[in-house]
Amino acid sequence: MDSNGGSNGGGGGGGNDNSDFVVAMVALVVSVVALLIAIMQALQQYFASAQGYSQCSRKVMGEWASSRERTFRWSELRFEVRFDSPVIFISPPKNDKGPIKGQKIIFLDGSSDSRRDSWTSLEEYLNPNAAPTKKTEKDKINTADNERASWHVLLCTIQLMELKSEEWQKEDYDQRGPPKAKPHDIELPKAPPNLHDHHTMTAAVQRKRRSWDTMPPAVTKPYATTTMCHLIEMMGALGVYWKEFDRKRDRYWAEGNGLSVLGERVSDLGIMFTVQVTGKCQFEANRVIPVDEIKELCFGHVPTIYRIKADQRRVDDPLENFTDLRSLLMSSRSEIAETLTVIGCNQKTVRYFEDEGARVSHLFPVSFEVIGMLSQTFHIEHSGFTFIPNPTPDVLDQRAFSFFGMLRSFKNHLQVGENCNGMIPKLLMEHIRHISRVRKESPGRGSNKRYQTLARLHAALEDADEILTGIDKWQRQKLKDNEIWLRKQQQQKQQQQQQQQQKQPQQQQQQQQPSDVATSKPSGLQETYEIYERIDHRREKVLGVLSHHIQMVMLLLNWGPRINDAQSVLNFKVGETAPGFLSTHETEDQLSSTTPFGSMDVARPENRPDKFMDVYFKEVRLAMKRIEEPSATQGLAADLKAGAGPGGSRASASPDSAATTDATSDQMSAGAKSLTEHEPTCDDIWCTLVFRMICWLMLHNFDRNDMQLPKSELLGSRMPVYIS
Repeated sequence: MDSNGGSNGGGGGGGNDNSDFVVAMVALVVSVVALLIAIMQALQQYFASAQGYSQCSRKVMGEWASSRERTFRWSELRFEVRFDSPVIFISPPKNDKGPIKGQKIIFLDGSSDSRRDSWTSLEEYLNPNAAPTKKTEKDKINTADNERASWHVLLCTIQLMELKSEEWQKEDYDQRGPPKAKPHDIELPKAPPNLHDHHTMTAAVQRKRRSWDTMPPAVTKPYATTTMCHLIEMMGALGVYWKEFDRKRDRYWAEGNGLSVLGERVSDLGIMFTVQVTGKCQFEANRVIPVDEIKELCFGHVPTIYRIKADQRRVDDPLENFTDLRSLLMSSRSEIAETLTVIGCNQKTVRYFEDEGARVSHLFPVSFEVIGMLSQTFHIEHSGFTFIPNPTPDVLDQRAFSFFGMLRSFKNHLQVGENCNGMIPKLLMEHIRHISRVRKESPGRGSNKRYQTLARLHAALEDADEILTGIDKWQRQKLKDNEIWLRKQQQQKQQQQQQQQQKQPQQQQQQQQPSDVATSKPSGLQETYEIYERIDHRREKVLGVLSHHIQMVMLLLNWGPRINDAQSVLNFKVGETAPGFLSTHETEDQLSSTTPFGSMDVARPENRPDKFMDVYFKEVRLAMKRIEEPSATQGLAADLKAGAGPGGSRASASPDSAATTDATSDQMSAGAKSLTEHEPTCDDIWCTLVFRMICWLMLHNFDRNDMQLPKSELLGSRMPVYIS
């Protein structure tokens, strides 16, 4: 009995032990789970403190997401998110100085190395072998995918521009004929100009380490940084044109070539721009010429043939360039009026551009005529790119006339005058013959027509520049080399002075003597001042002819019934009395008979260049030839008193009265070495200006949708702006 009871009691105690063990195990599991939950909650709280980590994902930043990281800050017991974002800028492809010191510069040249270093994959643009269904599905996803940062889209588009334009030009070169198919052809290179050797403008990026802690609350994605001037220059290079540029309300809108750009002010940050793809981007024949000077065109500044600039990284003072006519201001009618004042036009001519009711266009706006006469040549020799940004508020529409027809008509009207030295008109005629011969060739595969035409126009402009500046391209290069040498000498001297001033303050006055510069100057530096004097002398003469030309053209454009007396025109030429305006109620017959350009206005498109040149040679040229005559104004007044207005006695003067080409041959045989040694007459300069205007406008193209909005003061602006 006792033994049984003892055994039963022992069994009961064992059951209690088992139940206690189970309870303990359950409690342990619950405790462990609770501990894990607490740990996970703590970790979640810490990781949740890493604000912005999800906004730096691959969906938003593409391959730039590989730079994101979480760094634990022990002082604050939280994680900090750090990432790389691009600083985008414009520079020459050989530039070695970026906005971030010590950081590698990555040029967006479209190469595989550049795409790898800049983390810009172009698979979605360069995968034509994808199945149609997959491609359609991918397009649908891209259309609805708004998570991608717009600066990544911009970087990819710039890479695509460089890649596609290079492929197009190589393919275009492969389809042409031999480099020199005919004896009179200009020998073309076997390969087209490349980016690293011939381009002077490209986009570049540097990586900048950022923290999400510094992001304003209104910004939900990492942004890229650039400056206002670089953004405007990038848009101009991509073929994107500004439709609204309102700095008072901070509203910016641009579109073109499959892209749309919107900008507005973001609180606690600044002006934020968003880039969106709205269509197909094309970068073939419409690609903007990649040269440093076109950056100024984006702001309405036009560098002239009288500017000699050696360092593309430096932005000269726009006001200084404007006052000595190294640049033209053309972004608005008021700035064009200011430019005409600097050129030397009288106040009445200037007021035409300030008056909305005045006529400032014939076959095309007069603003393009001034640009064609004075602007630098932006075309890269032997390149197929001809488009440039429009620096004017006007539109150049070539559908109503042909510049080649104008050049042909110019040749028919051009004769050697009595006050010409003969060499220049003959040279112009020779260039026109070469251009006409090339234009007669049939286009197509195996033809060099396009590139030979561009080469001939380029050569013609080089000779015209020699006439108008008094220096050739070799002397111009010498001036650039001397400018670089002087700048280096000045920098070295300043560094030496700073070092010696720190060591020997008592020798400060002796170190200010420029003896080291004078003893080590390069060969030919002494001739620099003489060359500059020659340029200044030729420029003054050219501007005198150009100002009279513009005054005469504007007078003829606005010829009205109130300007039928001699004193009105005479006073107009000296800037004292206003001419009248055209009547808006005249019929076509009255218009063609009473206004100088009336016959051109009512003519068919194919006849307009001839009518245009009739006015220029029978009215404007004869007036230019009489500038050098002592009694020019008296003769003009006498003609008008006799009733000879436009189309009168001056218009009836026959070109056959000019000297024959035999005189030209005699003067050509005088043994002249170059055009720079000839002193051109006013008639020579006028013919060269008109010839250069036609050739320049044939060599450069403008998009009809591109019109300049006033923003000239932003040239060189380093105001930071942001791209979302």
